[in-house]
Amino acid sequence: MIEFNKGDVLVIGAHSSEKGKGLAYSRGIVVAQENGVSGGWDVYDVADKYTGAEFSIYGFSVECRIEPKPTVKSYDVVLHGIMASDYFQGCGVCGTKYESVYTGIGSTVQTALDDAFEQMAAMWGISAIEKKITAEYADKKFETVPQEREESYWFVSIRVSSEEA
Repeated sequence: MIEFNKGDVLVIGAHSSEKGKGLAYSRGIVVAQENGVSGGWDVYDVADKYTGAEFSIYGFSVECRIEPKPTVKSYDVVLHGIMASDYFQGCGVCGTKYESVYTGIGSTVQTALDDAFEQMAAMWGISAIEKKITAEYADKKFETVPQEREESYWFVSIRVSSEEA
């Protein structure tokens, strides 16, 4: 059980119930508006510093707090090619000017990019960069993973930074 006090910032997990039979809310950061307790399945941690709108979790009032996501100012797309997932050696940011890297996989370059964008969206404001990269690769022709290579995928990484290049 996790006890919390009024003013504590809580990291919560998403919860959904059958329609009409309970509460549903997305994961996020909230501030407790009163003392309370959770069974621990929804409240993962007590965090610090955020802002937003009030709602209730299991009868306890909380205020939603959302910090703006950083904007991608520079990026690098790495087309690793088609390979089996057990062969891919990874991609990092060590020795680069980038802060984070997201690797997507798919049967085409575009599906691999979409997979990477989906991961990036959790931490970064990506609408402008997603449009730019998608347009950049839209007209380029890339091989689709052949059906006989069912264990192989396109691997594409996007390195990003909140600083200008």
